[in-house]
Amino acid sequence: MLALRLRRAVAVIRKRLRRHLRLDVALLTASEKRDFGLAKARRSRVAMPAAVVELPARASLCEQSFVRPRILVLQMAHIGDFILSLRALQKLSEGFPGSEITLVCASWNVDWARQTGFVDRIVAFDFFPRLNADWRGATPDIFARFAALPLGGFDLAVDLRHDADTRPCLYRVEASARAGFEAPLEKGFAPLDLTLPRVELLPRSDGREFSLHAELRLELLAEAVVAAFGERGPHPATRLAKTAPLSAGRPFAILAVGAGDPIRRWPQEQFVELGRRLIAAYNFDIVVVGGAAERDAVSAVVAGLPQERVSGWIDLPLVELTAKVARASLLVGLGSGVAHLAATLSVPTISLLSGVSPLDVWRPIGPRVVNLTGQTACSPCVLKRIEDCPYGVTCLYSISPERVLQAATELLRAAPAVPLRRQLVRRVHGEPAE
Repeated sequence: MLALRLRRAVAVIRKRLRRHLRLDVALLTASEKRDFGLAKARRSRVAMPAAVVELPARASLCEQSFVRPRILVLQMAHIGDFILSLRALQKLSEGFPGSEITLVCASWNVDWARQTGFVDRIVAFDFFPRLNADWRGATPDIFARFAALPLGGFDLAVDLRHDADTRPCLYRVEASARAGFEAPLEKGFAPLDLTLPRVELLPRSDGREFSLHAELRLELLAEAVVAAFGERGPHPATRLAKTAPLSAGRPFAILAVGAGDPIRRWPQEQFVELGRRLIAAYNFDIVVVGGAAERDAVSAVVAGLPQERVSGWIDLPLVELTAKVARASLLVGLGSGVAHLAATLSVPTISLLSGVSPLDVWRPIGPRVVNLTGQTACSPCVLKRIEDCPYGVTCLYSISPERVLQAATELLRAAPAVPLRRQLVRRVHGEPAE
């Protein structure tokens, strides 16, 4: 009888503990929930589906740059805010030469706006009352009046206001890309293509808070907009490759098999299979590269390919490595410095990315880049060892050689590979482009 009572008591305690744990999980942060899920998955070893997706190859969410764009700028606040936005407005005007800029501003700032010479068209709209003391907050009527303005369509729209109250106006603009500071997303509208975090009341290490000046934070937004959406010239990394000698012989593809942590490395047998397919499809020679820590991996991939068509480069000096990467017709790498180098040199680059790090921060970007990853709910996990992943690193291992070859076909078809060194020589000697 006593044993039965004890069993019932233990069952009740377990039930209450499970209920308590469910309550705790609901209150966890996103990273804590991810850690909780990983721990649970390690116990159960459940499968995690991963659809292979292609990530943006630009720094912003918008996959295009704009030449002489139509730009809409919102600066609908009071005279002090308007004065403090002028440097940012100047940066937008100078950062997009030949653009057509429409400014929406308060009626009392129209004459000033006209005098700046930074804008081509001015639309008066009083979002706020003339006296700030009369402001009672935004209402649906204000947004309805704004939506009725005959603005037209734009390539780019920017809200030069740090506070979130005018952001719903930006959501209602017809534009290919929108940029502004962080604000709550309104239901039914797409998120901004470029969002800067709020920079007011930031924590300091001494426990106090500080804020960026109102003028400086608007300048930062304008600089980010120009960097994200403006027409960009050759990357400064091209300076690192100017000593690259011209190459003769067959074109070659580089397989960069190294990454800082084992969990970010694609399986060696997958690299071998990909190398065979590239030889068959494009008659490429294959060069396998890696650092001193990847000596065994480089040797294994080299050993799996036709010896007359493959070579290995291990722990090359950076200057020599840059020269060789610049001559490549294609580079397939991981989340590593070599992939970033190739991307900035405009070498056709395919990066195979695990979900270990935040990919919106660390993915390679460039004009001829394809980023592939297996999309999973547990990313980013910040794990380092393969055995720590309860899902078998499906974010990376789900990428097949067939999918990589498909990406290579699309990439090379869109822009036939011309090694960077040949491009640099053409610029110096005026040779025609191929």
